[in-house]
Amino acid sequence: WCTKEGLQASFELARKRETGITMHLSETQMSQRLFGVSATEYLNSINCLDPRLLVAHCIWLNDRDIRLLKENDVKIAHQPSANMYLADGIAPIPKMLAAGITIGLGTDDANANDSVSIFNEMRVASLIHKGNTQDPKCITSEQVLEMATVNGAKAIGMENSIGTLEVGKQADLIIINLNLPHLRPIHHIPSVLSYQTRGGTEVETVIVNGKILMYDKKLTWLTESEEEKL
Repeated sequence: WCTKEGLQASFELARKRETGITMHLSETQMSQRLFGVSATEYLNSINCLDPRLLVAHCIWLNDRDIRLLKENDVKIAHQPSANMYLADGIAPIPKMLAAGITIGLGTDDANANDSVSIFNEMRVASLIHKGNTQDPKCITSEQVLEMATVNGAKAIGMENSIGTLEVGKQADLIIINLNLPHLRPIHHIPSVLSYQTRGGTEVETVIVNGKILMYDKKLTWLTESEEEKL
């Protein structure tokens, strides 16, 4: 919905400052009819497809759009719950994964997703595409776990500092209690995380950049009264 000049100036600024840029792309069918070509083709025609670009939703794409996104190394933010909440449609994620596009997992805002739980998004993403394509092998729990972690980091250009546990990266991790009835049987950890968790209530400890923010389900940076007030 921006002007051509506004879009091009935004990208010029992002390239100059070596930062990322994000926008919605093809969330609705209407956006595919605005320019006489698809929204993706339009962005390509004005030099606004770029490896630093992160596009949200990407529901109404055709095969040429997917090729253009891959050729320009554009990253995707997939928000399946919000897309269903707003009745926008279902993004062709299996096709994009098959094309080798980097896809991260998100929640969208609370006004479009009352849960904003990444664990819920993992479950929805694991199931919705199987039902939509009628192919149980179109997306795996491993791929969904990667979307929530390492590929999420790649999508925002931070794969050198977060996304995986490696020497030299920030110590970002969560500790999950697997000793719960609804997490049994534990036959395959990615499947347990994608299909069996309940919104992340199993998380007991959160560590960000080596700093403990929650320990044994209690926040370390707020008192109980401050937490209750918040």
